[in-house]
Amino acid sequence: MNLNIIGNGFDLYHGLPSSYYYFGCYLIENDPDLYMALSKWFRFRYYSQSRGYPYEDFEYGVEEQFWTEFEERLGIVDETVIIDSYDSDLDLEIEDYDIPMEDDKIAEEIRKSFIAWVSSTLDVKENYKVIKKNKKILINKEYYKLGFSNSDRYLVFNYTHVLQNIYGIQPKNIYYVHGECTNYENDKLIFGHGNKERISEIQEIINDYDNRSLYQSEKTRQLEYKCLLRFMENLEKDVDWCKLRAGSFYNHLTEVPETINVYGMSLGDVDYPYFEQIRKKWPDIKWNFSYYSKQDEDRINLLVNRLTLPKYQYTKFKFENPKFKDIMDIIIKNINIALYEKVERK
Repeated sequence: MNLNIIGNGFDLYHGLPSSYYYFGCYLIENDPDLYMALSKWFRFRYYSQSRGYPYEDFEYGVEEQFWTEFEERLGIVDETVIIDSYDSDLDLEIEDYDIPMEDDKIAEEIRKSFIAWVSSTLDVKENYKVIKKNKKILINKEYYKLGFSNSDRYLVFNYTHVLQNIYGIQPKNIYYVHGECTNYENDKLIFGHGNKERISEIQEIINDYDNRSLYQSEKTRQLEYKCLLRFMENLEKDVDWCKLRAGSFYNHLTEVPETINVYGMSLGDVDYPYFEQIRKKWPDIKWNFSYYSKQDEDRINLLVNRLTLPKYQYTKFKFENPKFKDIMDIIIKNINIALYEKVERK
């Protein structure tokens, strides 16, 4: 029995348009008001008024740096965004002015839109039909020979059903670390940042205001920080809770895995706690890491050093499907995904 760890690169390998760039496009097309709110909070460089209102007269671009690092960026908010917004609207000389700061509510809007994006554009039956059709072509078969079987177990960081629909893996053998798409509005899909340090910094600022007498302008500033704190807390990924649940999954395995195979994981800081947990659970097991680019290989090298994995205990393998872009183009056309220009921050 092997333990296979599945990341977003696995969905991309099969042609699903699962990068966060497509989530940015989805928001522009389906909720431009929310996209504009995000533009304010994160100071997107590229949204301009070309001819005035309404919103369809705006030029939109998907800011590449933000959407490439979407979850991490959710934990990096400049508080002056809120301060600038409210200071321009309020007369701070007025005593006891209670400011209805509710900008943080966009956190819940982001969550609802994220769930809608996954269910309406990624985990779609028609998408799997396209992938299956490509898999049947003789010259493509080798790219789907990944050695998966129902004797293995699967730790999945995605929300989709590629394993079930393409490889026939039974649901009982799969654990979804961040939730499984069920195509219901009340899906509990986990995503977000892990910037606990920033949350602590903001809480300390708020506490400092609590410990002294405040002028009205300072009371207003404290309310602004409370608004920011609510936003940060609402979009924090509870890694400790996810690790606890994952630990329960490991403990229920009936045998020790022979190999840990890692497919399409970004291997960033947000992933490290899970790898550390597995390393401590089974310190002598061999690892097998997939890579797509030179950057992936560099991240593997950094990770194995952090995990203190000796060279004899891990290997690397190329994970590339040359047909993934063709499949993705078909899926994008089939479900009418609107595409917007990628814009780099200058």
